[in-house]
Amino acid sequence: MNHPNGLRVAVLSCGDLGVEVAAALRALPGVSSVALLTAPYARRRLSVADKVRRVYRTQGPLGLLAVLAAKLGVGRRSFESVQREPPQPSLPPADVPHYQFPDLHDAACLAALARFRPDLGVVAGTYVLRESVFAIPRLGSINLHSGKAPEYRGAAPAFWELHNGEREVGVTIHRVATALDAGDILLQETFPLDPAPAGDPLEYLERYRAAVLRPNGVRLLAQAVAQIAAGRAQPRAQDASRARTYRTPDYRAVRELRRRVRARRGTAAGRWGTVAKRRLKVLLGRFFFWSALYRVLLRRKAVIALFHRVDDELAGNPISCTRADFEAYCRFFGRYFRVVSLETLLARLRRGEDVDRHLVITFDDGYKDNREVAA
Repeated sequence: MNHPNGLRVAVLSCGDLGVEVAAALRALPGVSSVALLTAPYARRRLSVADKVRRVYRTQGPLGLLAVLAAKLGVGRRSFESVQREPPQPSLPPADVPHYQFPDLHDAACLAALARFRPDLGVVAGTYVLRESVFAIPRLGSINLHSGKAPEYRGAAPAFWELHNGEREVGVTIHRVATALDAGDILLQETFPLDPAPAGDPLEYLERYRAAVLRPNGVRLLAQAVAQIAAGRAQPRAQDASRARTYRTPDYRAVRELRRRVRARRGTAAGRWGTVAKRRLKVLLGRFFFWSALYRVLLRRKAVIALFHRVDDELAGNPISCTRADFEAYCRFFGRYFRVVSLETLLARLRRGEDVDRHLVITFDDGYKDNREVAA
């Protein structure tokens, strides 16, 4: 069903992700108004015993000793020397009302949500919400989940995928249901993951979440809301037989993650073998083009080169390349191929014309830098 007057959307969040999502949704032509409702992640005060148990579970005995030492003032100078000013909180657009509550389940929050009369709820980074919250919007609520459902439901975006040696991570937009991350899927995409990254795996995950999962999650959320507003959403049920739910990793899981990543990196001989294979591929590739053998092997074939984004600030990101790299690709394409538009290639195929060594450059996700930099 189309919504000609535009959707009224309520964004529920426990962090600045909600601000980013609210801004993206407010810019959609199919959305008439957006309200942002936030609450902190910590919903109740913990007892001393609960705090000790939580620190022990997440950081282990050595982490617990470090926290206790800091509380007692041991090593306080070195600890304080690395403290930084907390980042300034981001603000939603001026035309997006922002309501803050101690808990998204509070009566005051429920009343504010009901007064706004939302058509759709959008959940972006919260604790598990009860039905008393997510069922208030007329069309129910949808959730941004950084994981490929149903195989990776639950906590810790990309952590368990890296732990298990996966080569990709999913981002899923699904309807909110009473079971965790179990609602019908509206949109889902996957993104490459390095199963053996250099350096500390936890630092790699932080960069990956910020550079890959978060921006693509916001993009897919906006895309899903636009489809709902236009009456084009096509939800599909999840296969419960493939479902697995993960919990927040403890210090043992972190230790095991580091061990597995080290093992995947292999021995020095294994790394040398990998380097040697790559160098051999480079030499074969050069011979393939310098000898003009590619003209024979690519006879009656066209090539589509797929890029995601071009951004010097994301050098090393698995779905990005630098401007210099992109320019080198373009010089290579121009030297060995006939570069045409996708429309031209499709027209030639429909007419049965020769497509030998024709090449099309495409961009998969429509990032802003595709137009401002790559074009």
